[in-house]
This record gives sequence, C-alpha cells and structure tokens, in this order.
Amino acid sequence: MYANVVCTRVPPLDGLLREDHANPIGFAKARELADKANAPTAVVPEIVNSRKGSASALLLAATELRDKSKCQGCLGKGTVSRRTTNGTTTGDGYGPTAYREVTEKCRSCNGSLLNKPEKLSAYLERVVVALNSLNAADPKAKHARSFAKDLLEQFAASRGSADALNPAAITAVTGTDPKRGRCVAFVGTLRADIELDGRMDRLIMVDVLGTETAIAITLPEIVDGGAGDTVLVGGQLRGVVGTESGPVGVLQGGFVLKR
Repeated sequence: MYANVVCTRVPPLDGLLREDHANPIGFAKARELADKANAPTAVVPEIVNSRKGSASALLLAATELRDKSKCQGCLGKGTVSRRTTNGTTTGDGYGPTAYREVTEKCRSCNGSLLNKPEKLSAYLERVVVALNSLNAADPKAKHARSFAKDLLEQFAASRGSADALNPAAITAVTGTDPKRGRCVAFVGTLRADIELDGRMDRLIMVDVLGTETAIAITLPEIVDGGAGDTVLVGGQLRGVVGTESGPVGVLQGGFVLKR
C-alpha cells in the first residue's frame, strides 16, 4: 500500500532544530527560519491526494473515533465492576450465598480509558485520510471540518493518548523501513510554526513528548496551537530527512491541535 521512504540528509534543518523558539522573533529571523524550513519540503515530494472525498466520509471517520476510541472493556471508565461471592448469609455455609460488588482497574486498558494503540491509530488514520481528501466544494465540508475538529479536541484531552500513540510514531519515522503515505499520530510539544515564503504553506515543528525526536508537519488542514503548547498531531508521512540529531519525519496534511 505504501512506498518506502529514502532518508536524505538536510543540513539546514540542523540549525532549525537548534533554534530556541520560546521568544518572539523579528522579520529577519523569521525569513531565515523560512529559508531553512523550505529544505525538508524540497527533498520529500508532496503527496497528491484526490480531493474528491465527501464530507460524509469525514463525519463518519470522526464519529467512529469518538465512539470507538474508548476502551471497549470498560467503555472509557477505567474500572470495571463485578459481582463476587462473600460467603453465606448465615455464616455456617448452609444459608443463601451472599454477594458483593467489587470494582477493579480495567485489565484491557490498565486504567488508560482508551482502546488498544493499533485501534486508535487506525481510527485517526481514517480521519487524516478523510481530511486530506475532502472536497472543499462539498456543501457540508465546513460543517464536517468543524465537527471533526471538535471530536479530535475531545480525543486530545484523553489521558494516556501519548503513551498509546507515541511509540508507534517514533518507530514510523526512525525505523529501518518507513512507509510513505502512512498515517502517523502522536502527542508532542509545538516548537515552531513557520510560514514558507511565497507559498500557501507552513511548516510546524513538533517534538514528540518526552523524547528528542522531532517531526515536521506541512500543509496541515486544521491547526489550533502555538509554540510551547502540548498538541495532538496526525498526518500522512511525506518522507524522512536526516539531521545531526537523527532522522526527522515530514508529515503532510492532517491536524495539529492543542490539548
């Protein structure tokens, strides 16, 4: 389904990854960063999506994420209750059996409230694909995007989402066999949001939470967040570029949403 990705070294990106973006920057600095940001997008080809997708497909994908992202064992509660015996009512072993309710941590999700990581990745991939192929001329496109954004934000607020998503995301961009076009979803810290000069494009740098792995996002469909925010990210893997710090995945489309 996916083509292999070749990891190409991009020295200008090394400087971008070392930049401190916590403080406001001036015009000259912004232009310098934009020049650096163009580097990774120049060496990994853009993914061409059909843009013939329907709003109903996005609505369906977002609804599925809402309804099925919760653990199916405890329905998103984190605990399960069961009825257990508690001896007999008379205490001599001959009376009617007595019962009591016991509440325990859900063994399916270990209290995370979420479905299995591979399931979550599949639901998020459907949302990403539906977003990236959405036909803007569909009369319900605006509503579908807003609906998807709301449900993605609800999912982003879920505790345990980073633990569920991040290991697979890191493997996807640093492993020996990255696949172009696959969906990568993770939770991270937004490092920088840079407009690319002369194009209706932007490059968002996000550090995978709790790691030194950086991932770049281009042509995002939905963005709500700023530098320093913890964000939920999802997009299609456009390619992998090399830096002094290691490989950096470049995603396309999808979303970057503050938790």
